Amino acid sequence: MLKSKSYLAFLNMNEKERQELLSLLNVPMFNLDEHLLLLFEYFLEATQPKKEEWFSSILPDQTFDDLFVRRLLSELNKKIEQYFIWKQLENREGIKSLLLLSAYRERRLYRHFDGLKRRKTKPDLFEYASDSFFYEYQYLAEEDKKTTEMGLRIPKTNTAENLLQLDLFYITEKLRFFYEIDNSKHIIETDDLIHLRDETIQLAQSPPFNEYVQIQLYLKILDTLPPISSDVAFKESKELFIKNLSLFGDREKRFFYLALINFWIRKINKGVPDALRQCFQLYQEMEKQGLLVQGEHITPWSYKNIITAALLLNEVNWAQRFITKYKDALREEHRTDAFYFNSAKLNFALKKYGKVLSNLQKVEHEDIFYGLDSRILLMKSYYYTHEIEALLSLTDSFRIYLKRKRKIPDERKKRYLTLIRFIRNYFHTNPRDLARFKRLKKNIAASPKFIEKNWLTEIVEKKIKEVEKLYNK
Repeated sequence: MLKSKSYLAFLNMNEKERQELLSLLNVPMFNLDEHLLLLFEYFLEATQPKKEEWFSSILPDQTFDDLFVRRLLSELNKKIEQYFIWKQLENREGIKSLLLLSAYRERRLYRHFDGLKRRKTKPDLFEYASDSFFYEYQYLAEEDKKTTEMGLRIPKTNTAENLLQLDLFYITEKLRFFYEIDNSKHIIETDDLIHLRDETIQLAQSPPFNEYVQIQLYLKILDTLPPISSDVAFKESKELFIKNLSLFGDREKRFFYLALINFWIRKINKGVPDALRQCFQLYQEMEKQGLLVQGEHITPWSYKNIITAALLLNEVNWAQRFITKYKDALREEHRTDAFYFNSAKLNFALKKYGKVLSNLQKVEHEDIFYGLDSRILLMKSYYYTHEIEALLSLTDSFRIYLKRKRKIPDERKKRYLTLIRFIRNYFHTNPRDLARFKRLKKNIAASPKFIEKNWLTEIVEKKIKEVEKLYNK
């Protein structure tokens, strides 16, 4: 039951949504099966729902029927899907108008059809529908006008409007891909050849396309990426997004939230104060709005980034809840690695270093991100458990790993190799050589930003204080 689609969808809902669905399940027009209502009420009460437990509570005199329960779980999932569709349409006036136009046409209610067209002008429709897919729907709707109705061809087809919808869909999708490609460049080397990039951006900046909120937002978000990395663009992006939040569907909301988060992640890497808290608050807002889970799944990268942010802010209990709550929302092929890697991070924060090692042994390191981060976590755990030989051996194998992984950008490799070099210098220094430790601290401070620079600075400073105490005795 914990892995059923209906229960995973239930976990994705906030309390208000659960109460709304509960009310709907009590309405005969929406639901005629009392067992579905009882099953949903059980979800609301149980922390670890079990099929056998629920079955015996409603039918205590009958033998457990797995097929019956599975059928109900499937039916409940359909009801949840209907609720999700209703929520998506709730504030989407443009799409509701299109659906109503389609219904009037199919039922041959032509006076109603023409009346709605007069009431809902094209600008009205665009105002309430900002997703790029809406422009595709508009294009298809215009194409549909060319079809035969009751044996009569609709005489007027708005070709110009049709082309506009196609252009809007093309431009918004291209801008989204430009962002995703540029954002990934600092992590993974790509050979992507981007066609018509400058031409598309120039087109997006010109009328009538620059009048659309969604295109304005994409253009501003692109300016938050390196090399521009504009603080002004970020501020304007966030203000425009929040102001028009109700105009976007979940797909676009998720994209723009993550773009704002990526900006703060780059600030975190530069050591900007409060950037981590800002990043974490955006993740919390996404969870409140049910945007962390896409369909039925959360990506392993979002799972990892959110937990990392929580732990760095010492939100240990929150992180522990999150790890457990969203474990089953991870795709099966990612679940084991993501769960045990993040459990290792949690145990590291709790200083349970033995558990860190056992957790990491269950993680496959084929994925570059896990390969890099697992080695860093292992290295730090060896330091705190005083397993120096294992730590130095790891630095050797780590260097080989970095040389073999050609997809890791050279600049990123350099940040890891700098850490490895300083770690080896630290442990190859005479434990009583105060001058050399002070020189090492100075070299670390003068070195450009590298992985775990703050942590390494702390352990060198700690060592300097220990040696100074020896000399003062």
